[in-house]
Amino acid sequence: MSKIDETIIDSDDQILFTITADGVEISGLHITNGNHTLDISAKVKVQYNHFSGNLDAMSFESSGGGYAGYNTIENDRDDGLDLDIRYNKDDHGSNILIEHNTIINSHDDGIEIRLFTFPDQNIVYTIRENTIAGSKNAGIQLISYDVFTGKEFYIHHNIIRGCKTGLGCMEGSNTSEDLTGASKMDELVCFYNNTLVDNQMGATGGNNIIAVNNLVQRNSLGGFKRFGINSAIINNLFFLNGGDNFVEINNSVIRSGNILASDPLLDVTTFIPAENSPCIDAGKDKYELNGKRILDVTPDYIKGNAPDIGAKELK
Repeated sequence: MSKIDETIIDSDDQILFTITADGVEISGLHITNGNHTLDISAKVKVQYNHFSGNLDAMSFESSGGGYAGYNTIENDRDDGLDLDIRYNKDDHGSNILIEHNTIINSHDDGIEIRLFTFPDQNIVYTIRENTIAGSKNAGIQLISYDVFTGKEFYIHHNIIRGCKTGLGCMEGSNTSEDLTGASKMDELVCFYNNTLVDNQMGATGGNNIIAVNNLVQRNSLGGFKRFGINSAIINNLFFLNGGDNFVEINNSVIRSGNILASDPLLDVTTFIPAENSPCIDAGKDKYELNGKRILDVTPDYIKGNAPDIGAKELK
């Protein structure tokens, strides 16, 4: 970080770079005081940067995609990352990988994703191993426009704390987080091995949320809310949440193997469980439905006989 902070660019409340060509890489910069600082409409790589005090640090728009990793994003006046890919039939956005970022104190969402109305987008979002803290609204927000897009989301091994909700699913193109969930959002969201601590709500759902191996602790309004008809809640640990662990969950949601009211014994700094934690080897390494594999925890995330519950594995 010290080397990055030697190269500071004040964006003067403007867009710093508009990127329309594939293959561009932005790295090693400290970018401050921008508007939509990086306006990205191509497949690019953004890594090892420090963003502070911008409106949105990174905006992957229209035909955007690619990679964002190992960035520090703090005190944004709106969202840390906007991933508003492919919003009409003329755009051809690509898959995107978001990993190892630290997103702190966003005024709105840590990561905001609009699904838009164009069907058959079939874009895959992988959001893994990020730390998101202090977002005034959602740590990660999915905004449905009530049309099935074919987008898929693999959100795993993230630590989300101190936000209004860890995962927030919204309907009707609404972006003002109100914890109501998204009753018309049918996109697949594989939400597994996340640690959700000290938020107001752990997560609000859509109709196809596969929640496996999550650690949900001390969320003041409750654990999971409004997961819909094709969802599953498997082998999660819930502890000391201020409201119910299951809030307005559809009766058809599959629920099994969840641990209730057992202290996960987390280190308060690293969020790694202690050796005698009930999280150890208590997770599932896959989820199948009707003979179809929906979710896999790959072997590089497993140190024992099975995955631990939560974002951090005991080594």
